[in-house]
Order: sequence, then C-alpha cells, then structure tokens
Amino acid sequence: MKFSLFVFLVFILFLSACTQPGIIPPKDIVPTNDIIVEDFATLAQDPYVSLAYPVCMTSANCDSSFIERTCLKCPSGMFVYSKGCQSPPGIATGDATQGLCIQSHMLGTGYNAYHTGTCIPETAFCLVNFAGQQVPTIHSLKSIRALPLWKAALFTKAGITEQYFNDHFSVSSADATPDGIEFLVTYQFTINWATIVDMNGGFLNDWNTGNAFDDAQIMNSFKIKFNHSIPSILSKSAIEKKLQQECSPKIKIETPPFPNNLRITDDGNIVLDVHAEINQNANQCKFARIDLENGNILSCQDTPCFIT
Repeated sequence: MKFSLFVFLVFILFLSACTQPGIIPPKDIVPTNDIIVEDFATLAQDPYVSLAYPVCMTSANCDSSFIERTCLKCPSGMFVYSKGCQSPPGIATGDATQGLCIQSHMLGTGYNAYHTGTCIPETAFCLVNFAGQQVPTIHSLKSIRALPLWKAALFTKAGITEQYFNDHFSVSSADATPDGIEFLVTYQFTINWATIVDMNGGFLNDWNTGNAFDDAQIMNSFKIKFNHSIPSILSKSAIEKKLQQECSPKIKIETPPFPNNLRITDDGNIVLDVHAEINQNANQCKFARIDLENGNILSCQDTPCFIT
C-alpha cells in the first residue's frame, strides 16, 4: 500500500493509549454526565475550543504559521473533539459550511480510542451513520457515499446476507487518502473467539486522469479479500492441540491472540500465525500458520528467534 496508508495506520495505533476520563461508547452516542452534547454554534463559543480549534470556512482561515492546520468539516455528520486526557470528549452536530482548525498531523487520529473507550488525544474527527454504526472519519460526505458501495461490493464478493453482516462486521473507520483518489475502509470481522482487523481499498477517482468515478466504478474498484460466508471456526483448544501435535509441542496460543497474528489472506482464508521458542541459547524458534476454518497447517518451519 502507499505511504499515506502506512501513516494513517501508525497514527491510529500509536495515539490511542491514554487513561480514561470519559468514554464515548462505540456505535451509539448516548448522552451521559461524561459527554458534552451540543450544537455547532455552542461549540464554537466554547473558550477552549475557540482557542484550540478556531472555527473556519476553509483551511486558509487556519493559522499555519507555527504548525500546519487544516479546516475539518463534518457536513451531515457529527464532530467529536477532545481536549486530551485531562477532560471528557465532546460531541457536536456538524455544520455544512463551517469547520474547526485541526493540526494537520492529528487528522485521522483518535479513532481507536473512540472504539476502545480510552481517552481521545487532542484532536477532532467526524462521525457518520452507517449500518447502525457511528463510523469515525475526516471525510464525512465521501464516507457517506462510499461506505454503502463498499458494503455492496462485500456482499457481492462474499455472498453474505444482511444478518450475517450485522452479526459479524463492524466498521472501525473510513477515510480517503490525502490525494483524494483512494478510499480506505478499516473493519473488524468477529467469528467465535477470533476478531480480525482488515482494510479494503477502492478508488474515488481515476488514478491516471483524476476524473471522478461513478458509483458503479467505485463499487467495482474495491479489493475485497473476504470471499465466502464463514459459519464458524475451530476452537482455540482444537487449534492449539493440532499445532502441538503436527508442528511443535511448545506452541501456545495467546489469549487473546496478538491482533497482527490473525488475518484474512488474499485468497479469503482466516489464518493464525504463531511463534514458539524451542531453544533460546541455540536461537531456535518455530513459526506456524494454520487455517482456522479447516485446521490445515499451512506452514511449520524452523526460524531464528532473533537476528544478530
């Protein structure tokens, strides 16, 4: 993937670990004592917000003399803004014409904190409604348009039903790349004991000409790895037993497994990667990969524990 995608993922993973002063619950915005819910006009008058996130019409209104700022707008969506870990986050209805000046390097951050309930770093982003979920984004109108097209592409490729989607899929975030050409959907697929995080990309514009795609072209451009309905996977104990019998008795499955070790392969299989230390002094380890649907061991090989 392109460098912009790498940066997008790094920000999401890196800037989400804080202590918790207040929670925005995933999927549903429910006013509580910990959450400020207001309209945009009231938000703009908040002394802290007016200082940290000045109201803007375009990015030219934002003071970028010290650090680059961008005018973030959330038409047809809601603003989530945070003062950092010292205060609860706030929520405001979006405005069709006005936005908030955000430090450009903080755009696209805070998503993971929104979903996990940890505190949101000093940033702001939008929420849009999609399939009964509130999806973080910094491109509300593009997400409102493209998310249903991604869902339609997923249904076509995988042959799944609406009920299956509702039971197993949740969208973590959706955004266009900085150049506006690509659209990226990060989602979670949960089946039995496993939760897999994956990303699908499609195009909003033609890569060569820059011309805008119509809905059918956007839908057909999505690269979907998930290609069939998965009713269930083997239990953790069955997976671990098979790996111990056929690869190494020292293999243990972490609980929960490290997220990066669960993945959907390019051919649509759900696999788990595991490592086991065989002899630390001799720098001997094992690497194994197993298909969680059928238990087929796809790889079992000796590997160094570390490279000097």
